[in-house]
Amino acid sequence: MSTDQQPDENNLRYTYKDYLTWAKTQPGEIFNGVPYGRSPAPPSHYLEVLGELYMAFALYLREKPGKVFLFPFDVRLPADTDQKDEDIATVVQPDLTVVCDLSKVDKGGCKGAPDLIIEILAEDTMHRDLHLKLRLYEKAGVPEYWVVHPADQTVLAFQLEEGAYAAPQFYRASDQIPVGLFPDLLISLAEIFRG
Repeated sequence: MSTDQQPDENNLRYTYKDYLTWAKTQPGEIFNGVPYGRSPAPPSHYLEVLGELYMAFALYLREKPGKVFLFPFDVRLPADTDQKDEDIATVVQPDLTVVCDLSKVDKGGCKGAPDLIIEILAEDTMHRDLHLKLRLYEKAGVPEYWVVHPADQTVLAFQLEEGAYAAPQFYRASDQIPVGLFPDLLISLAEIFRG
């Protein structure tokens, strides 16, 4: 699969049931029933930033309720609370996912909106992360969404307010990001981008 939307001459829509039958080497994601392919392996600086973010959250959450998960981790976003797993038409694999309500975590990943999602921009995923996933996460009610740009060493942090994301806060490498979920946690971007 390529990273772009897959052409389908029959205009078929797919669900989590279909997703589970796809080869694990290329499952990609499904946005509102439309499949998107897995991205190629990211560059090393992308992985370094992801690792630093994971460590910051994992250390903070070690003695607290909640967990942080690294890609690949399936997040199923049902259209409503009664939707059966097999009928869910949106399955994403964020770069980093924080879940405080662990009843949402099961053997398939997370069902329902996580508390924080972080996507790290790569050249081939920029449109997906800044437009498609932004709208999906907003609609699903993800309270906090960060978009990290390793090349520019910047972060856009979106907070959900009354069902919609407010204008994002912009952070540079010299800044510390307050985490909306955890008032006592500040993420130092100098440490995140130190590589």
